[in-house]
Amino acid sequence: NVSDLARHGGSSVIFESYEELGYNYRMTDIQAAMGRVQLGRLDAMVARRRELAASYGELLSGVEGIMTPIESADIQSNWQSYCIRLEEGIDSKNVMQTLLDEGISTRRGIMCAHREPAYAKEKELKTWGLTVRDFTLMSSLEARRSGKEGAQVHSVNRGGPSASAKPGLFAGDVIVKVGGHSIRSVKDLLRVTHEITKGKREPVPTLITLERDLAHLLTVVSIGPEAEENQPLQAWKPWLGISTQVLTKDLSQALELPRNTRGIRIIQVFPETPAERAGLQSGDLLFRIDGQIIMAYRTEDTEVFGNMIKEYKTDATIRLSGLRDGTPLDLNVTLDKRPPPANELHQYEEETFEFTVRELSFGDRVFARLEKDQSGLLVDNVEAAGWAALAGLMQGDILLEIDGISTNQVNDFEKRMKEITRNKSKRIVFFVRRGIHTLFLKLEPDWDNE
Repeated sequence: NVSDLARHGGSSVIFESYEELGYNYRMTDIQAAMGRVQLGRLDAMVARRRELAASYGELLSGVEGIMTPIESADIQSNWQSYCIRLEEGIDSKNVMQTLLDEGISTRRGIMCAHREPAYAKEKELKTWGLTVRDFTLMSSLEARRSGKEGAQVHSVNRGGPSASAKPGLFAGDVIVKVGGHSIRSVKDLLRVTHEITKGKREPVPTLITLERDLAHLLTVVSIGPEAEENQPLQAWKPWLGISTQVLTKDLSQALELPRNTRGIRIIQVFPETPAERAGLQSGDLLFRIDGQIIMAYRTEDTEVFGNMIKEYKTDATIRLSGLRDGTPLDLNVTLDKRPPPANELHQYEEETFEFTVRELSFGDRVFARLEKDQSGLLVDNVEAAGWAALAGLMQGDILLEIDGISTNQVNDFEKRMKEITRNKSKRIVFFVRRGIHTLFLKLEPDWDNE
């Protein structure tokens, strides 16, 4: 929001801000033709830039408080710009103003797009298990909305109230009404949430109206008072270890089954589970449990099979009947205890660096295709613009090491981070796994401005 005239003709340093982000497509055909001619001068232009960069490096090398850029031995820069770094405690704006007074123009070397006003900062609602943000002009255009009303969901905590709703909330959804109250902004959402949960000790099932692309959905979210950190584990539940889909009428017909078929189809068998040990396979069709029909034939019957399993004891042996490749299938399966889900595992919120980790769940290991003995902690949430976020840490990363020391237990992680905060370490290196990649992330806390 700074004009070219103000930027080039001003007598004071201006830190520009970006209320809109977009593309620059202003090149004309004539400019493109001139650019093609200029390519013939490219080598000479780069050589001149390299001469200037070498001069800057030589002249600035002895100046106290300045760190000049380092060029790798095997890579040559075209020095499109020459960016210096100031030591901690030096006010960059004062330095820039002093240089401007001497007729030397400078600008900020790096602008973080996610911290510019083109995107609003996320706000975490623990009672919902999600983060939301207000719409800006840019984000409303990206979402193809006519206005900026509503609270946009930025991330959803797996296992939280919003994820557990039917249907659950997803990133990108827009909350427009809560319990009959219109929601025009995050401020409205916070106010209404406070009114609903005030004085309550148990979650309150609340009707939510949300918009997802062009669809208008209703769902019920159990908005609760913030949970205690140390929740007692839920009672052990029986578990089979499969993922299924309902045999709808259309699916049954496509599989050449009678349209009145009731049952489910196995779409995944999880490793080292009762289902795998019993020999169940992906694609098997199940119609009965101990002779009782699995009354599932509509898309909304997704929980019928699971609820039938929950009626048994954790060590019960059940008989499953169905079809495999058109052949009758009858198998005895001995159930087992369900592994603790994500919301029952120990977690820790690191308030100084603004991110949360928890232990790896069975589901984390399966869906990320991790080895059984894979160590590490799952990054469950990262606050935007916090120190961890600025270093590049992302939700879903698996934190493997801190400064070369393995992190396997939440308690050990908590002790290590408290030690780092107490000592005000100037640099911390996280070693993380992100998908198939591993990478190092360097955190450099600004303790003076904490």
